[in-house]
Amino acid sequence: MQVIDEQNLINLNKLIKTIKKEDNCSIILNSSWQLVNENIDILKSYLNKYDLRIDDYLKIDNQKNKGELIIEYCNKHQISFLDILVIDDGMISEIKDRLIKCDFNHGFTEVELQKAIKLLKM
Repeated sequence: MQVIDEQNLINLNKLIKTIKKEDNCSIILNSSWQLVNENIDILKSYLNKYDLRIDDYLKIDNQKNKGELIIEYCNKHQISFLDILVIDDGMISEIKDRLIKCDFNHGFTEVELQKAIKLLKM
Protein backbone atom coordinates (compact mmCIF):
# COMPACT_ATOMS: atom_id res chain seq x y z
CA MET A 1 0.00 0.00 0.00
CA GLN A 2 1.37 3.38 -0.99
CA VAL A 3 1.01 5.78 1.90
CA ILE A 4 2.36 8.90 0.20
CA ASP A 5 1.67 10.06 -3.35
CA GLU A 6 5.04 10.43 -5.08
CA GLN A 7 3.73 13.32 -7.18
CA ASN A 8 3.04 15.30 -4.00
CA LEU A 9 6.70 14.92 -3.03
CA ILE A 10 7.84 15.89 -6.51
CA ASN A 11 5.73 19.05 -6.21
CA LEU A 12 7.10 19.77 -2.73
CA ASN A 13 10.63 19.34 -4.07
CA LYS A 14 9.88 21.80 -6.90
CA LEU A 15 8.56 24.31 -4.36
CA ILE A 16 11.60 23.98 -2.13
CA LYS A 17 13.97 24.36 -5.07
CA THR A 18 12.09 27.54 -6.03
CA ILE A 19 12.39 28.87 -2.48
CA LYS A 20 16.04 27.92 -2.05
CA LYS A 21 17.01 29.97 -5.09
CA GLU A 22 16.40 33.06 -2.98
CA ASP A 23 15.98 32.04 0.63
CA ASN A 24 16.74 29.35 3.13
CA CYS A 25 13.92 26.91 3.67
CA SER A 26 12.96 24.58 6.51
CA ILE A 27 10.33 21.87 6.71
CA ILE A 28 8.53 21.94 10.05
CA LEU A 29 6.08 19.10 10.59
CA ASN A 30 2.83 19.76 12.40
CA SER A 31 0.86 16.61 11.91
CA SER A 32 -0.62 13.65 13.69
CA TRP A 33 1.94 11.68 11.65
CA GLN A 34 4.53 12.60 14.25
CA LEU A 35 2.65 10.71 16.95
CA VAL A 36 3.61 7.31 15.51
CA ASN A 37 7.30 6.52 14.97
CA GLU A 38 6.51 4.14 12.10
CA ASN A 39 4.73 6.96 10.27
CA ILE A 40 7.69 9.29 10.72
CA ASP A 41 10.04 6.61 9.39
CA ILE A 42 7.85 6.16 6.31
CA LEU A 43 7.68 9.91 5.74
CA LYS A 44 11.44 10.34 6.20
CA SER A 45 12.08 7.51 3.76
CA TYR A 46 9.95 9.17 1.10
CA LEU A 47 11.47 12.61 1.74
CA ASN A 48 14.99 11.18 1.49
CA LYS A 49 14.28 10.08 -2.08
CA TYR A 50 14.04 13.78 -2.96
CA ASP A 51 16.86 14.96 -0.72
CA LEU A 52 14.34 16.58 1.64
CA ARG A 53 14.33 16.38 5.41
CA ILE A 54 12.20 17.39 8.35
CA ASP A 55 14.04 20.15 10.19
CA ASP A 56 11.81 20.37 13.24
CA TYR A 57 8.45 19.40 14.69
CA LEU A 58 5.80 21.48 16.37
CA LYS A 59 4.99 20.29 19.84
CA ILE A 60 1.62 18.62 20.10
CA ASP A 61 -0.62 20.51 22.50
CA ASN A 62 -4.24 19.43 22.70
CA GLN A 63 -5.12 22.75 24.34
CA LYS A 64 -4.15 24.74 21.22
CA ASN A 65 -5.14 24.56 17.59
CA LYS A 66 -2.69 24.32 14.68
CA GLY A 67 -2.78 28.05 14.00
CA GLU A 68 -1.86 28.90 17.57
CA LEU A 69 0.95 26.33 17.55
CA ILE A 70 2.39 27.70 14.30
CA ILE A 71 2.24 31.30 15.53
CA GLU A 72 3.85 30.27 18.83
CA TYR A 73 6.63 28.43 16.95
CA CYS A 74 7.30 31.43 14.70
CA ASN A 75 7.44 33.80 17.66
CA LYS A 76 9.78 31.51 19.61
CA HIS A 77 12.14 31.15 16.63
CA GLN A 78 11.82 34.79 15.51
CA ILE A 79 10.35 33.84 12.14
CA SER A 80 8.39 36.56 10.39
CA PHE A 81 4.82 35.67 9.52
CA LEU A 82 5.57 36.73 5.92
CA ASP A 83 8.36 34.14 5.74
CA ILE A 84 6.14 31.14 6.32
CA LEU A 85 4.09 29.03 3.98
CA VAL A 86 1.74 26.47 5.47
CA ILE A 87 0.52 23.51 3.43
CA ASP A 88 -2.42 21.77 5.07
CA ASP A 89 -5.68 20.05 4.23
CA GLY A 90 -7.56 21.92 6.95
CA MET A 91 -8.59 25.52 7.35
CA ILE A 92 -6.33 27.36 9.78
CA SER A 93 -8.02 30.74 10.22
CA GLU A 94 -5.20 32.35 12.23
CA ILE A 95 -2.80 32.02 9.29
CA LYS A 96 -5.15 31.83 6.32
CA ASP A 97 -3.11 34.43 4.39
CA ARG A 98 -0.09 32.08 4.43
CA LEU A 99 -2.03 28.85 3.93
CA ILE A 100 -2.08 26.66 0.85
CA LYS A 101 -5.09 24.45 1.46
CA CYS A 102 -4.86 20.99 -0.10
CA ASP A 103 -7.54 18.44 -0.70
CA PHE A 104 -7.28 15.59 1.81
CA ASN A 105 -7.55 12.94 -0.91
CA HIS A 106 -5.18 14.46 -3.47
CA GLY A 107 -2.62 16.34 -1.39
CA PHE A 108 -0.14 18.87 -2.76
CA THR A 109 -0.94 18.85 -6.46
CA GLU A 110 0.34 21.03 -9.30
CA VAL A 111 -2.53 23.46 -8.61
CA GLU A 112 -1.38 24.00 -5.01
CA LEU A 113 2.24 24.18 -6.15
CA GLN A 114 1.43 27.08 -8.47
CA LYS A 115 -0.60 28.82 -5.73
CA ALA A 116 2.35 28.43 -3.34
CA ILE A 117 4.85 29.86 -5.82
CA LYS A 118 2.50 32.79 -6.50
CA LEU A 119 2.06 33.43 -2.77
CA LEU A 120 5.82 33.44 -2.25
CA LYS A 121 6.27 36.08 -4.94
CA MET A 122 3.85 38.48 -3.21
